[in-house]
Amino acid sequence: MSVQSTPGPRSSDRRTPRLRAPGRHASAAGRTPAFVERALERLESDERLDAIGAAVQRPARSIVGGPLGPLLGGAWLGHTLHPLMTDIPIGCWTCAAMLDAVGGRVSRPASQRLVGLGTLTALPTALTGLAELGTVDDHDDASRRVATAHAALNLAAVGAYAVSWQRRRRDRFASGVAWGAVGAVVASASGHLGGHLAFVRRVGDGARGSAPEAEEGRTSGSDALT
Repeated sequence: MSVQSTPGPRSSDRRTPRLRAPGRHASAAGRTPAFVERALERLESDERLDAIGAAVQRPARSIVGGPLGPLLGGAWLGHTLHPLMTDIPIGCWTCAAMLDAVGGRVSRPASQRLVGLGTLTALPTALTGLAELGTVDDHDDASRRVATAHAALNLAAVGAYAVSWQRRRRDRFASGVAWGAVGAVVASASGHLGGHLAFVRRVGDGARGSAPEAEEGRTSGSDALT
């Protein structure tokens, strides 16, 4: 005698919602503006960045495989260290901008120090970024291209802030503020690419990022008992 069970919900209906696949440019609040999405897609497909990306990834792989790899990669922290480290230079530069705007002449020495401190701390932050880049799969060309542009913009931002610090030190305050504004704009563009790498391209997720994808491949058991 065969007993037919009542069909239950399919496993695909029970599984954890799938995380966004790489290449789909959307956010929790809605889709990315069309012009930004087009720019990201062009960047991801720009093969001119491949040679630079490959050259940068070689030292990145050395960092990951070296004694400092677990430290710079954030293995001890439970997630990648780079996003946390970016708060230090960005925080210094943002505080300097606030002092420039509302602090008056008396705050100029403090804002100069903050600009300099942010520029100095950008170096260890860059090392953690290289450690994260070293985890990118060899076949993930799109992520490597975005990471290459991200690194280039970061370098430009640090350069602008270095000039800002130098101008401030020579009592050319207005010029220093202007260079700081340039650095802020460039750093903001770079930050957008960093967010795209982390939340869309899933760079740095490692095994955690593949868990929902593995779940999708599971199939339900038999719906009938014979």
